[in-house]
Amino acid sequence: MRIIPSSFWQWISTLNSDDLAGVLICGAVVCLAAIGTVCITIYAIHKNRTEDALKRELLDRGVSADEIATIIGAKPNRSQLRRFLPPRT
Repeated sequence: MRIIPSSFWQWISTLNSDDLAGVLICGAVVCLAAIGTVCITIYAIHKNRTEDALKRELLDRGVSADEIATIIGAKPNRSQLRRFLPPRT
């Protein structure tokens, strides 16, 4: 009959090197996913705040709602983006 470890550290000490490597890799993947989720959330919050600040500023200047929607929805032209990117080699 096998004895069930009573703590995490007793359980870890029973693993062989292959099992321990798998646990470490899974832990690293979970940590990277958590960091990515936090970064994406912070980026989304920042983007929403800057967009709201722009909308408030445009409303303070007296711009109509239709014009604000046009400004917010505008996307840069690809040819304009290429000026800022380094040339491909």
